[in-house]
Amino acid sequence: MRLLLLFCFLIVGFVSPQAHAQRSDSIAAVVNEDVITYTDLYDRMNLVITSSRMPNTQEFKERLLPQVLTGMITEQLQIQEAERLGLETTEEEIDGAFAELAGQNELTPEQFQTVLRRDGINLDSLRKQMKSQLAWGKVIQSQIRPRVSLSDSDIDEEIERLKRREGQEEYFIAEIVLPYGEDTNADEAEVRNTARDLSRQLQADIRKFPSAARQFSQSPTAAGGGIIGWITPDQMSEDIALALENMDVESVSQAIKTDGSYTILFLRQKRVIDLNNGEDEERLNIKTAIFDLPQDEAERKVIQDDIDLFVRDVKGCLDIIQQITRRDHATLRNYDDTVSNIPQNIVGAVSDVNIGNVGTPIETSNSVTVPMLCGRDGGGSLIALEREVENRMGMQRMDVLQKQYLRDLISSAYIERRV
Repeated sequence: MRLLLLFCFLIVGFVSPQAHAQRSDSIAAVVNEDVITYTDLYDRMNLVITSSRMPNTQEFKERLLPQVLTGMITEQLQIQEAERLGLETTEEEIDGAFAELAGQNELTPEQFQTVLRRDGINLDSLRKQMKSQLAWGKVIQSQIRPRVSLSDSDIDEEIERLKRREGQEEYFIAEIVLPYGEDTNADEAEVRNTARDLSRQLQADIRKFPSAARQFSQSPTAAGGGIIGWITPDQMSEDIALALENMDVESVSQAIKTDGSYTILFLRQKRVIDLNNGEDEERLNIKTAIFDLPQDEAERKVIQDDIDLFVRDVKGCLDIIQQITRRDHATLRNYDDTVSNIPQNIVGAVSDVNIGNVGTPIETSNSVTVPMLCGRDGGGSLIALEREVENRMGMQRMDVLQKQYLRDLISSAYIERRV
């Protein structure tokens, strides 16, 4: 599981040294048999602000504090659940995640540690976050994914629903969810102000959305940059549907009040539902990451190792843009056309993958091209339509099951917040 953190290596202390000394041994929260100290909390706050590139101001941090603590409580419950199930996360796995993050910042692990320490980042806080993500990934694979099953009748019913909505719009969206209320001990007014601040920052730079979702959102979609995928208005609340109707593509919404939370949306794409009935040629959207291979063998090996990490860890069509933007040795090319107008080796490389996944890398003597399927429309192919519907329904059911699993963990846990 990859971590998308882009460090600016600039940080201002959240509190004065005197205040730090006063709270260093105090408990911010109790989570079953574990505790989260104020030191843990403020170390994480520094990490969150730096990695998401949000405003490093006292006022913003104070409003964000309850959300950060909620995230830490969730992480602790996820680690505890993995341990209860006997799913071990080793130090070697965390070291691997750390090395990957260092590589994304074009540093060795040793250099990365030096930079983080120099700028006041607590390495234990970062490693704890990595551990929770790795552990929760194992819980999902062990407990949730096996429960996601779709019958032929499920897929047929969804296709019939789409046929009834043919000619209407559907949306490809991502979300940031900030809950409030008794379960989170977060005041609605404070969460509303935080959500509005986040919305303004993300409207100014939509590229921050995936990393902000990973750090701030309290939805199961957070790990994937907040991506929900394609969704129709009848599958969302009235408030969300109304907001989407008035949004432009590639834009971020204002903070939207929903039941027990404030939600920020990113609308990546919208389209009219058109099942085509076999009349038109299939149209694909494929993003390709092109890695240049140097002639020097040592340099070539470094690039090839980076390609392996990229293929293993890239998480969807928003993430591929962010990852390639940070790499000097790679470029991004987008194909959005009918199948006959896209190079056939590219089409063949993604023929058996679901939307949001990478296909088979294509290597030449000078480069490696990694394709990712980001959309499939038309073609009148029942197989293609069924595959898209199955992928979409599977992701939606995974999301529902994760939310329920987390709610059950929270409701059965002893949680005492002191912030």
